[in-house]
Amino acid sequence: MSAHRFLGLANRLAADSEMAMSFSLELIERWRRHNNPDTSDVLSAYPGLARCKRAVVDLAYEEFCLRLESGEDFDWVDFCQRFPDVEDSLQRRIAVHLALDENPSFQVQEDKMTWPRVGKVFAGYEIIGEIGRGSFARVYQAKEIALGGRPVVIKVCMQASNEAQTLGKLKHRNIVPVHSVQEAESGVTILCMPFLGMFTLADLLETTYGLHASRVEQSEDRSQTNGYGKVAHVNYALETGIQLCEAIQYLHDQGVLHLDLKPSNILVDNEQKPIVLDFNLSFDRTGLDGRTGGTFCYMSPEQRQVVFSREGNVRQLDVRTDVFSIGVILFELLNGRLPFGDKETQEVDLAGYDPVRHPWNHKNRLLSKGIMKVIDQCLEQEPTQRYSSASELASALRSQQTWFRRCYRRFCGDPGFQKMVVGSSALVLTAMAYIVYAVELYRIFP
Repeated sequence: MSAHRFLGLANRLAADSEMAMSFSLELIERWRRHNNPDTSDVLSAYPGLARCKRAVVDLAYEEFCLRLESGEDFDWVDFCQRFPDVEDSLQRRIAVHLALDENPSFQVQEDKMTWPRVGKVFAGYEIIGEIGRGSFARVYQAKEIALGGRPVVIKVCMQASNEAQTLGKLKHRNIVPVHSVQEAESGVTILCMPFLGMFTLADLLETTYGLHASRVEQSEDRSQTNGYGKVAHVNYALETGIQLCEAIQYLHDQGVLHLDLKPSNILVDNEQKPIVLDFNLSFDRTGLDGRTGGTFCYMSPEQRQVVFSREGNVRQLDVRTDVFSIGVILFELLNGRLPFGDKETQEVDLAGYDPVRHPWNHKNRLLSKGIMKVIDQCLEQEPTQRYSSASELASALRSQQTWFRRCYRRFCGDPGFQKMVVGSSALVLTAMAYIVYAVELYRIFP
């Protein structure tokens, strides 16, 4: 299976994921109107939906929120255990939700917002569908009516941020460009960006391992059905890491920290190129202040301290925070699971979180000690022990992508290539033996 065919398969599988996410969003809107959430009933009625783990997490999380808003008293840990396939992901999301509820500085007045609706026109854009949502914004696929209906992505932010100013000064092939920015009468900020597809590294994780940021002790590679497919995945993950490091180094050279690197914020375009998205939480050192936040599973220890303690300051963070997040992403791409897990999720101290480090999958012969060492250094708890820059990490990853190492990986992981090499070697040795024999005969019988 070639790398192009592999990505083609992933894109086809991702289409099913997009349909599941769209369906789950419709269900969530229905729940909000009628206040009758029940994720278990939905999964029983539509068992195919369970294959999209992100959709299951979104549905279960929405059920949790609606039940909480209605005043219902229930054990959220027991609630999470009803969904064993996504239990870890759901527990982390709810734990962060509860922590943010306790911190007034994170409160947002979302209930006062009137978000764009699918099929309607909003600020000159025809809304085609919702792509995703976060704590401060929602993202939509749309058509820009004034420019002949060209396909775009708009991000509607309900709080002011410096994302537009940050993106406006960046120009890199691995960073999403911005077409325009405008302030709507309702007070929201609208960023317009080119539509480059909807397939992200999160979709690649789901199509490869069958889940994302979830329990994976029993998971197996599903999309890579032969040896070369597995080799291609490792090579692609390392190459993605290199390009990601180049983009982040460019960011750092401009004085910007991303601070929310995760698979769902990295788009994969039709050329298999990773595109960094979502600068809503980025911090520009040339500015006066910055919004604190991030995604718990991908935060460095020092970022968690800043976000979840009342004494933290985003200016305490540096480039090694993004290096840590890149290490988490690469570990997950190569190992099929997050590198860290909870010791006791019921009582997580989000600021002083002391995670359990999960081991590498040593059954995978393609993961050399060199690859593990590079990524393990990214994941050091102490920033001083990590790579000092994204460019230094890129150099370390390139050392694992030399011609010899790529050939060795293919020899170890592709039985067909092994047979070809052994057969070719046998032919060469046979030919050499024949030549030596002929030379000896000629010498004896000139």
